[in-house]
Amino acid sequence: MCAVRKNKKWGYIDKSGEFVIEPKYDYTYVFSEGLAAARISSDWGFIDKSGRWVIDPRYATTSNFREGYAYVRLHDPYVYRFINREGEFVTAAAFIDIGDFNEGLAPAFTVSKWVFINAKGDVLIDEGFDSAREFSDGLALVRKNGKQVFIDLSGSEVLECGFDSVGSFRNGRAVIRSGGKYGAIDKDGRLVIEPVFDWICPFYSVKSTSAGFGSTYVYIDCEGRVIAEQTDAYQ
Repeated sequence: MCAVRKNKKWGYIDKSGEFVIEPKYDYTYVFSEGLAAARISSDWGFIDKSGRWVIDPRYATTSNFREGYAYVRLHDPYVYRFINREGEFVTAAAFIDIGDFNEGLAPAFTVSKWVFINAKGDVLIDEGFDSAREFSDGLALVRKNGKQVFIDLSGSEVLECGFDSVGSFRNGRAVIRSGGKYGAIDKDGRLVIEPVFDWICPFYSVKSTSAGFGSTYVYIDCEGRVIAEQTDAYQ
């Protein structure tokens, strides 16, 4: 199903373009693990594919479900916690900020630092990070003492990154920016795609991704070789 907006309300259509959930929500997310976040006025909840409220709208903010959990922010107090598919809180502790669950862990911000927690809210990696992203491909990008590094699921530093910016790993590749151009590295930190593109999408596919320079839109393989090209893609 695809979320669409009609008369300032959101609903879902099927492949034939027919509404299967009538447009009655102020905003919606895509379906994930059988549920979609939907908002009525200022309250978020979750609906199933029939449009039935599975978790009543009562949250100020929410994410999609990942690995059976979604984070929510309460209206009062202004804190984040994780819920399960029944809408039950699974983390005893509350956090100032939080990220998505992936590979069994989620980044969470305490009073002064980022840590990684499990579904119960137990802190499993506590190295006092200045920033932290979700795990992907077994690695998470963190910043500590001004240094960007990737850590593994045990919290050990495995790769330091000295580029202007670095994306998360997808299928063994992480997009980097250097000197205003984009390339990619592998998990050994080896530059496998030289930074010559104006942009590169993450490698959600093991075979290819999209990239571009100027008005040229191309598909490249995991070594940066152009496998298809389309000119004037944005015109």
